[in-house]
Amino acid sequence: MFTDFFIKRPVFSSVCSLIVILVGVVGYGRLPVKEYPAIDPPVVSVTTTYLGANPSTVETEVTEILEAQINGVEGIKTMTSESRESVSSITVQFNLDRDIDVAAQDVSSRVSQAVGRLPDEAETPVVRKQSGDASPIMWFSLYTEDGSISNLELSDYADRFLVDALETVPGVSNIIIGGERRYAMRLWIDPQKLAARNVTILDVENALRDENLELPSGRIEGESAEYPIRTLGRLQDPAEYEELVIRTTSEGIPIRFKDIGRAEIGAEDERSFVRFKGKPAVGLGIVKLSTANILDVAAAVKAKMEQLKPSFPAGLKYELPVDDSEFVRLAIDEVWSSLYLAVFLVILVIFFFLRDWRATIVPAVTIPVSLVGAFAVMYILDYSVNTLTLFALTLATGLVVDDAIVVLENIVRYIEENEMKPFRAAMGAMAEVVFAVIATTAVLVAVFVPVGFATGASGRLFTEFALTLAGSVVISTFVALTLAPAIAARILRRNGQMQGRAFRLIERFLEGWQNLYASSLRRLMSLKGLVVIGFFLSFALVGILFAQIPKEFLPIEDRARIITFIRAPQGVTIDYTDKVARQVEEIYSQMPDVRAYFSVGAFGRGAPGQVDQGITFVRLNHWDDRTQPEQSQQAIVGQLFGKFSQITDALVLPINPSSLPGSGFGQPIQFVLQGSDLEQLARVSGEFARRANELPQVVNIDTDLKLTKPELTLKVDRLAASNLGVSVRDISRTLQILLGSQEITSFNRGNRRYEVVVQAEKEFRSTPDSIREIYVKTRDNQLVPLSNLVSIETTTTPPQINHYNRFRAATIEGSPASGVSLGDALT
Repeated sequence: MFTDFFIKRPVFSSVCSLIVILVGVVGYGRLPVKEYPAIDPPVVSVTTTYLGANPSTVETEVTEILEAQINGVEGIKTMTSESRESVSSITVQFNLDRDIDVAAQDVSSRVSQAVGRLPDEAETPVVRKQSGDASPIMWFSLYTEDGSISNLELSDYADRFLVDALETVPGVSNIIIGGERRYAMRLWIDPQKLAARNVTILDVENALRDENLELPSGRIEGESAEYPIRTLGRLQDPAEYEELVIRTTSEGIPIRFKDIGRAEIGAEDERSFVRFKGKPAVGLGIVKLSTANILDVAAAVKAKMEQLKPSFPAGLKYELPVDDSEFVRLAIDEVWSSLYLAVFLVILVIFFFLRDWRATIVPAVTIPVSLVGAFAVMYILDYSVNTLTLFALTLATGLVVDDAIVVLENIVRYIEENEMKPFRAAMGAMAEVVFAVIATTAVLVAVFVPVGFATGASGRLFTEFALTLAGSVVISTFVALTLAPAIAARILRRNGQMQGRAFRLIERFLEGWQNLYASSLRRLMSLKGLVVIGFFLSFALVGILFAQIPKEFLPIEDRARIITFIRAPQGVTIDYTDKVARQVEEIYSQMPDVRAYFSVGAFGRGAPGQVDQGITFVRLNHWDDRTQPEQSQQAIVGQLFGKFSQITDALVLPINPSSLPGSGFGQPIQFVLQGSDLEQLARVSGEFARRANELPQVVNIDTDLKLTKPELTLKVDRLAASNLGVSVRDISRTLQILLGSQEITSFNRGNRRYEVVVQAEKEFRSTPDSIREIYVKTRDNQLVPLSNLVSIETTTTPPQINHYNRFRAATIEGSPASGVSLGDALT
């Protein structure tokens, strides 16, 4: 028998186990630490900015073209898109087995082929890979108590001095500036002055493109030296832009930019706001590498911020309103505590029944070898240390000793019944049980391994759990067949059980239970029919109880975080949304269990958001400071529904964030309706939401498709325009620049490149009548007001047009009512 080889060579057996431990220790040091395994599918996003375009134009001119081109990429599971004002956002989700790097490369190649068919004014599409690991693990808020540093200055300081420094921290992938406001050269136009000087906005655009550029100018090559030439053609400060000559009159008088407008350095986009505890702020989101340890990265970043703090400008402070590492650390520590307790209890139970410390050593030694060796399995399979893999090790603690106990019991039986020496007993006993031990392990592996091949999100979630558990059991079998008999052969003694009063009490206790079990078994053997009936009744009872248990993918956890959505009436300005956000902040400021809150207006991920929407991230006090039931996260959310109902200017919705990383900010319940006609789709989805809200199991059911946003529709009199020599393009481009703002060219400031943005002064774009005061030039170089060429109608339109697998779609979402599980709400 091969086990004799290990019994005769205890040193070799010990070395084998030490190698397993060594590999496990090395592997553990290299394993990333996460809360959950990576279960998110490969996702690639394509974002295109088309400034000034309404949702319908973005849909037809950008989104549909890109969708058609991307559609042929291999392995696409779903493709969704949002076409909103100025932005097209396409999200492509691939099958779980698709490599995200290859998928992103395929999408990028397809998008490149479609760029030539996009409008000239649209920016180049940006292709990004997305995953749960690409979400920030923590957010820092930069702010001043007195508001002496503006959002613009905070953003610039973070971009120049903090981002590069934090990206050098080991394990950090990149830094996201939340609520970033970039500097820009803002050229504000007075349309009345334009008309008075017979200048159009297109003249301004052409002058900027021709006069504000820097091209390679070659070199002077002499006999012994050469001199590269640089022509300083870029304008640098507002004064230079105001002196820019737009054109010259027939009398030779130059018309400068200062004659028709003004220049200043300001924010590239003013239609947003960011505040921390009511003060102007910006956020720094820390994204870690997928292979990095979240706890180590968080600690290193915090240390780096403390190191940078002395160099901050006067009054600048930072706080940490979002820190996922804190919850992960507590969760991991809790599981580690459970694991330690499980190991202690297992050893205690073994000692209680064996009552021999020598015999207890044999199965007990398999625990550290098997559990530490499981880390080697995890490292080889590219897993992570997370709550589920640690839970697998906790569960395995009771399983890994089973084989060793079987081996031990048989060796002890040989010693006592045959009065053999431990060495001879070990060799004889192992010949009897070796195949039984292998068979029991094969059964356990057969139970858990198939779970590792399950598909979908649930399969991915439990793959690491199942294979880690199976790996530890296999290692325990190896130890039970090699090290355990080698140790037993040398440390066991005949009559090695402890003696004394305690021994006799335990012995009587166990004998009593043994006699009770034997007598009960004899009675049941005489009632075979009743036993069979009881079995089927128990089986049926299990099914009945299972049907009654609430069902959901993951329970809601108290993560000390709340996300609050603000949805103002469609068509309102950013100032209106700002007013509502301040009311929300006022409520949070009066709640003692709230530690910090961070508000963002026109929130968008990677692109400008809608000005009628906002979001507030809330961090609650530490769990140790919230010990009462009414202080739990779920209870506080319930209280907020009542408080926010008093805000009548907008819909304010607090939600518990999802436990899964990368799951977004959506509500738990979501349905998608598809159709081609927007009006019919809006009507059906609205009726669906109305009826769903009548159900007591759900709350806050709403649809994202509402044709209620006011829109001005301009109809061009093509005959009149043609007679005057005015093209539709000239009309559209004039409106696009003056009313929508356009990035015409760029300038350099402090080794950074910023945009030059042209737009009409606010008072000339505040009412629909402002359009009538805009002029375009005819073929005779005469100015004609747009009121002579266009008619204006007021209509309604959706704030965004969504697609699901290329069809127009409406998403209906909501939440389960308090005390109702997600499974019960869906049924």
